[in-house]
Amino acid sequence: MPLLPGARWDREKRLVGFSEGQITAELAHRWNFPMQIVQALQRSYDPLTEQAFSRLGAIVHLAGLLADSAYVGAEVLDSLPQDVVASLRLDLPWLREHFPPADSFVDIGAG
Repeated sequence: MPLLPGARWDREKRLVGFSEGQITAELAHRWNFPMQIVQALQRSYDPLTEQAFSRLGAIVHLAGLLADSAYVGAEVLDSLPQDVVASLRLDLPWLREHFPPADSFVDIGAG
């Protein structure tokens, strides 16, 4: 069943005991990815409370929420967790003004 953005992560954590980011981080570690990327993936589930704050983890967190969102316009920015947005010091008015139009997104079915 479709879930709200971020709800899948909570369900994974509850059922498996790990988040998608933690599992991906372990693979990245085994594949010798740079430690900064491994840590960002580890902390992407909850970048504000998982160990030390990770800017890259917070960015991955927001990107995941945006990717799972049904919204395709700048209004999606209002649904993002404001504590994460604030921790990254993002300028929401600037982001709204420069949000890409939906028709500029990649269509993986085209080609």
